Amino acid sequence: MISAKKEKKLEEQRKLEMKRIEHYRVRIAEVEQVATADAVTVFRELFKDPPYNISDELIKDSFAVIFLMTMNNLKLEDVKTLLAKLSDDEAYTMLQFIYMAWKRIACGLQRVDKYCRSDILFKTHTLLVEKLGQSAIGKILCDPQSL
Repeated sequence: MISAKKEKKLEEQRKLEMKRIEHYRVRIAEVEQVATADAVTVFRELFKDPPYNISDELIKDSFAVIFLMTMNNLKLEDVKTLLAKLSDDEAYTMLQFIYMAWKRIACGLQRVDKYCRSDILFKTHTLLVEKLGQSAIGKILCDPQSL
């Protein structure tokens, strides 16, 4: 039997998570408003407040789809120029998004998989690791604040 104190704490956690979910639903709408802008603008808006450690899978899928759709509009030769415009923090967040997208694709999520262009993701991953260093991979894999 759960004590009243633990039950109250669980209820507070559920309410907080519901607020976070609503917040990210609004964020998705904000990002979608700039989705037709240039890639740097879309990525900056997307990376401004990513859905770290959120339980709602549809929110994660929505962020992944926006990310992948923006990536799909890039030409391979434009990736290096794009990355030069991003700060190291933004580049690190982009690397997190690549791993999030790969994880969701590996789980067989059709909604995300249909937007995947492997060539652009692998090229971007390679250039990001060159920019940030190989330690960025380990940092993402061990980061408790994950996407």
